[in-house]
Amino acid sequence: MRLLQSIYLADRFFYAGAAVIVLYVLSFYWSPVIYLGHLTGGVLLVLCGMDIYFLFRTPSPLQGQRILPEIVTLNDEITVLIKTENKTDTPFGIELLDEPPYQTQLRDLHINFDLKPGEKAESTYTIKPKVRGAYDWGDINYFISSRLGLITRKFTVPKQVITKVFPSIIQMRKAELIAVNQNAVIPGLKRMRKIGESMEFEQIRNYVRGDDYRRINWKATSRMHELRMNTYRDERSQSIYSVIDTGRNTAGTFNEMSLMDYAVNSALAISNAALKKEDQAGLITFNHTVDTVIDASSRRIQIPAILNALYAVNNTGTESSFDMLYTTVKRRAKQRSLLMIYTNFEHSGSLKNQLNALRSLARRHVVVVVLFENVPVKELASKPVETVKQIYTRTIAEDQLLEKSLMVNELRNYGIQTVVTTPENLTINTLNKYLELKAKRLI
Repeated sequence: MRLLQSIYLADRFFYAGAAVIVLYVLSFYWSPVIYLGHLTGGVLLVLCGMDIYFLFRTPSPLQGQRILPEIVTLNDEITVLIKTENKTDTPFGIELLDEPPYQTQLRDLHINFDLKPGEKAESTYTIKPKVRGAYDWGDINYFISSRLGLITRKFTVPKQVITKVFPSIIQMRKAELIAVNQNAVIPGLKRMRKIGESMEFEQIRNYVRGDDYRRINWKATSRMHELRMNTYRDERSQSIYSVIDTGRNTAGTFNEMSLMDYAVNSALAISNAALKKEDQAGLITFNHTVDTVIDASSRRIQIPAILNALYAVNNTGTESSFDMLYTTVKRRAKQRSLLMIYTNFEHSGSLKNQLNALRSLARRHVVVVVLFENVPVKELASKPVETVKQIYTRTIAEDQLLEKSLMVNELRNYGIQTVVTTPENLTINTLNKYLELKAKRLI
């Protein structure tokens, strides 16, 4: 039974069978043709028997191996490598069908190639995960045919494995480069001019032409009989919290990814950048309740802890409670901190419901509310109009953009910082805001 389940009839068999049928039909008009039909049918059966023998004489004709990256991250393209080796002395034509996770939506993935006896081949394809979580890979299926090409054998290599898709490590490394290297040339990065001087003393060094005379340490100069300068460094050990709204405010999608997943990638990047700037990074996720709280710290295991917490974050689709967020922050964040709140308000009514809690947070902390631009609405508002329907559509789109602009102004009037960005530029824009606040000594 297992042998029969592995046998498939190839296209060439049906073409040959159709030729035999045509010969039998012609024999009704000219009887000698029937003998040619018998002969062709017999040869076809013999060739099928030979084909089955060549395909099934070796129990395991192929050896297959799927190679995946050690770390798979959200919205970052990865390459899947499949190695195949012919273990027989027969050349094969092969159609490879892999079983990628259902989240990839790859339903027609097949690769065709030929393998000589003892030859090895490598096949690759790329995927771009759009959802975090566990990805279940199935078996590797080979459909093998010989040179006769009448019968196809299905051969399965069990390679079931589960991989975890984490928030984007690549975006985190890019943000780290921006935060550490002041001269990094990155599209979208703004140069921040530092205002004032830090009060955190670092060391005394020799005067170099061009140094600011106001930094001269006159006592050290008199002792050493040469000009000596005080140097200062950026203030460190400041608390940076990434606060992610996992309710329905961030349930929308853009380019097949939810707004919450963009926030997850950005939160990881900002946390790593803060640690590289010698600040303390923390994480809070909330909806109608507060789900996750990781206190701000600069310990070595902070990034793995945040990464594992973000891996398990799911969108609940419920109404988020900023009052619960305020209560948690008041209890857990004892010192003045930067709260980078990833949420979204599409109309002024939803903002008014949460405004009191945001104002209360802003009295004790530096609050940055990150809002997402509605890209389709923005495109509609910029399209030229010709018909009455298009005029109405554009008017409604412009009204929505105006309402979001008014919400941003209202937040700023209460001393709440804002970032309005497209999802794809979220990480770079939030990082710009973080570096701007540090440069202005607001945190």
